[in-house]
Amino acid sequence: MKYWVYVNRPVPKARIHKESCHCCKEGEGFHNRPRKTEHGEWLGPFMFEKANVVAEGTNKPISKCKHCFK
Repeated sequence: MKYWVYVNRPVPKARIHKESCHCCKEGEGFHNRPRKTEHGEWLGPFMFEKANVVAEGTNKPISKCKHCFK
């Protein structure tokens, strides 16, 4: 399974999602926007360990998506 990191710009956070998550949609996002906008950026896909390293590298608080990590 692959994972994506969403880096939110207005709200300082990085969230890890499974690629199958309805919020992620393999990096397309909930609103099917481009992977990088003024509001945020999707990084990936990665294996889980690499997604954690990438999220840590953003220097933002990290969380896992509450929808796909139940």
